Amino acid sequence: MPWDWGDTQLTYNSDKIAEKDVQSLKVFADPKYKGRVSIGDNVDDAYALASLAIGLKDWTKMTDDQFKQASDFLRQVHKNVRSYWTDTTDIVQLLSGGEVDLAWAWNDATVQSVKAGVPIKSKKDTDEGISTWVCGYVLLKDAPGNVDKAYDYLNAVNDPEVAKVLVKNWGYGQANAKGMAGVDPAVLKEKGYDNVEKWVDKTLFQQPLPSELKLKMIAEFEKIKAGY
Repeated sequence: MPWDWGDTQLTYNSDKIAEKDVQSLKVFADPKYKGRVSIGDNVDDAYALASLAIGLKDWTKMTDDQFKQASDFLRQVHKNVRSYWTDTTDIVQLLSGGEVDLAWAWNDATVQSVKAGVPIKSKKDTDEGISTWVCGYVLLKDAPGNVDKAYDYLNAVNDPEVAKVLVKNWGYGQANAKGMAGVDPAVLKEKGYDNVEKWVDKTLFQQPLPSELKLKMIAEFEKIKAGY
């Protein structure tokens, strides 16, 4: 059951970086920001960034040459990385504490940083676009536990009322269309969900990759993070 969906997007400190300087995702590889960058310790998000940066929107069709281009881009980004973040708390602390000024991060990094009083902004309309993903739940066949309680939980998190909290406090969309329809239009606009079609043409959707390609990415990303 799909539940929430969101973006991995360019996120920056607007007191330190002008919006005109983050129009392209290639900024992550700009030596000017050495030691001021953070991207996720997450192979999917990393290669989504790299795929977009080289102009590829459908990463399931990545060629060997494009894989090399994407990996080379990540190697340039690695030179600027202060820290690879592992979860929302990690990246919010990095941004809010002033350790980094530029990040490739999920929606809630911006929302939570702003709540902390830090001038963090996200930019969906870069030249190359953003990456979009969907998270959800799976009920395993013959799994231990109480199936009725499992469905009670799924019904609860999928309740349309949950969308109001999900969008406002986390910056994510809910997969339940009724829920999204019930969110205050002003909040939808603030979080960037008022006109999804406006930027979806520049979105790389993180659909499942061929297993061989995914394994190549995993192995290569480990090398890149180690400095090779």
